[in-house]
Amino acid sequence: MQSLIFSTTLLMGCTLSLGLAVARAIAGSSPPLAQTTQNLAQLPKGVYQFCSQPEPQGWQLGEGVCFWFRKQGNAVVGYYGYPHSDRLIDCVSGQLQGQKLSGQALLVGWAGNEWSAQTQQSTWDDEKYFRFASKASILPVRVGSEQVQLIRYPRVLLDLSHFYKYGAKKTQQMNPPPTSCDLQTWRKQTQQMGIPPE
Repeated sequence: MQSLIFSTTLLMGCTLSLGLAVARAIAGSSPPLAQTTQNLAQLPKGVYQFCSQPEPQGWQLGEGVCFWFRKQGNAVVGYYGYPHSDRLIDCVSGQLQGQKLSGQALLVGWAGNEWSAQTQQSTWDDEKYFRFASKASILPVRVGSEQVQLIRYPRVLLDLSHFYKYGAKKTQQMNPPPTSCDLQTWRKQTQQMGIPPE
């Protein structure tokens, strides 16, 4: 039942986690440009993809670890993880200052899922760009006969200074970023999984 409720198919045969499915409910490639000097807070309003490796020219959705986000002003909301895998932070929101983001994060976990054992670690990704700067709070949510966990970190830090900005074609192949990391909104959407509103 877990695979039925908590996974669906992403483009190119990727596995989409429950959290990204919730995010969807509430929500030509250009040459790669290194973002080591650009002030990301000055990016225009829009949807972006930044990854720790240059943009691939083939079918891959991204290389390294990536941040897909929606920007309005200095505020961003998105998700962070490894393309073509189920390693994902389901929602990240906060403020951009230069090349860094300070904000909060929300993850969805369930029995046997790796997040349940990672609520105390200081960094999440192998590259150590994403850092938990606070302890997590966990909200249990009943979904049918299963119980999932909404794991919220009230303070996280993400360093994008060594990331690359991808072109619009790659970015548009991904599922759109969520519009909010609000805990109660995610709780309601998680409980209603199966018939999410558009």
